[in-house]
Amino acid sequence: MKKIESNDQTLSSYLRIDSTVGVLNVPFSQRPYEWEKAQVVRLFNDLIGLIDNSDAIHMLNFFTLSNEGEIKKIFDGQQRTISSLLIISAFARKLRELKEVDAAAYLVNSYIISKNPLKNSEYKKLIFENQETNQLFYDLLEENNLSDMNSKNYSDTSQKNLITNYKFINQLVDTYVEENDLDGIKLKGAIDKILDRTQLITITTATDDLAMAMFETLNNTGKKLENFYVLKNDLVLSLTEERVKDKWKIIESNLGNFDPSSFLLCVATCLTGKSSKENSLERIYRVKRLKENDKDMEEFLNLLEVASEKYLYIKNPAQFISYRQKQDLSLFKKMIENVHLFINTQHHPLILAMMLKNEPLNELNKVLKALLNLGIRNFYFKENRANTIETPIANLANKYYLNELTITEVKNNLISLAIKDDEFKEAIIAKKIKKVAEKQFKFILRETYNTIDLDKETQITETLSGIHLEHILPQNPDKNSEWLKIYSDDEDREFFTRKVGNMTLLLGKINMSISNKDFVVKKKQYSLSHIPENNHNISNCEKWEKEEINSRTESLSNKIIQYTHSLI
Repeated sequence: MKKIESNDQTLSSYLRIDSTVGVLNVPFSQRPYEWEKAQVVRLFNDLIGLIDNSDAIHMLNFFTLSNEGEIKKIFDGQQRTISSLLIISAFARKLRELKEVDAAAYLVNSYIISKNPLKNSEYKKLIFENQETNQLFYDLLEENNLSDMNSKNYSDTSQKNLITNYKFINQLVDTYVEENDLDGIKLKGAIDKILDRTQLITITTATDDLAMAMFETLNNTGKKLENFYVLKNDLVLSLTEERVKDKWKIIESNLGNFDPSSFLLCVATCLTGKSSKENSLERIYRVKRLKENDKDMEEFLNLLEVASEKYLYIKNPAQFISYRQKQDLSLFKKMIENVHLFINTQHHPLILAMMLKNEPLNELNKVLKALLNLGIRNFYFKENRANTIETPIANLANKYYLNELTITEVKNNLISLAIKDDEFKEAIIAKKIKKVAEKQFKFILRETYNTIDLDKETQITETLSGIHLEHILPQNPDKNSEWLKIYSDDEDREFFTRKVGNMTLLLGKINMSISNKDFVVKKKQYSLSHIPENNHNISNCEKWEKEEINSRTESLSNKIIQYTHSLI
């Protein structure tokens, strides 16, 4: 055949199993099926728009195929092909409901899976490389096992979206048929119009490499392909599919439901010291000069495999189960979760860099403690924007990765980024603990009490979900309570309710019974607590007015500062 051939086709001639296009394959190099409801709705509406307009056509644009081998591979058009087959299957299901069994069977046999009982053979229109995805696809389209399918049970992107979108498409079909009062005959006519009036152009190349090049060229004018999948294509072109396939499956398995672009950005930040989200792959290529040498590309693939495992441990530390020092591993898991309470993702490149260099966990934990101190001081109490540390941490990650900084120097740099004690104390005293920030404050109080006031026997070991943040001056006092006499101004009462000094921790069910009671009732219950702040400092107060709240805010701020000192 010619190197490149193009043909105008209807959707019917493209999707029919017995057409010249024949069986299609989604190659390994392509991204997963990632269409969401918005894209599905747009395609569905475009297709049904053909039904009532006798002159209309819908153009599905270009589909790039490779003719290298026995089965044509889709390099551009995967999302549209899969979604179109989902729509056809949903129409077939609806035809069966409307007693048009022969028409439904025709759709399935012509466009989805053709079976020949005499020869005991079958031909599937679309074949996925992943056998589990392939099985799921035909379980959905052939058997309509909707009730048995739940996307939450799948981590694979393609599989989750197949289930979600197919259920959604069936809803769209049901709604359309109902709103337009279609019987079986009318629905058959509608489907026929869609298949014959939807047009597309197939571009078929002689080789996979040429198809991939055509795909990238065509996509330059459309939706930009995610860097992660551009990288996948580049690796296959440089190293061959055989050398890439197994390692890439490990990478995708490690990433699971995590955003692959965020992972690639994290790696890029380690390698380049730049945290910009734009052109992360280009930055890697420019700094590492990877595309000039296949050996370098293979080394990079190996790095990505290792990095994906470390990234998994950062994002989901529960998956980290094997380490020689169990105590260090336990603390690492705890500290990762603690830091995530106060810092979003800006620290990930630094942690990844240290894990890639096989830094012992006991040393890594020291850095995590410094990060926790930074998060509590700068972002929780001072309320700085988290992206203010993005650039400095990116720089630290890169310098450490290049062996230009020691672990001690990294830790000291993080400590220097944190606000000093005087500014920290001012921030604590001025802090208004909003509803959305109560979980973090429970953590701070728990750790402060454990560090400053409690011995090993009386430590608060409950998880944050098992601890109640008690507002001593209640948020919703009873109508006849003394609180409303003391704090008659609503705005003034709300201000003091949210101050640091008005809050403590309660364990068990005590709070449920006393939450809105007067102070004289509450203090009796506080005296039963094993927490010194409750049974001594608060329960010994004669009253709980502005002076007491301000005084406790002052004293508690000193304890919180003391706790953060223990981290560094």
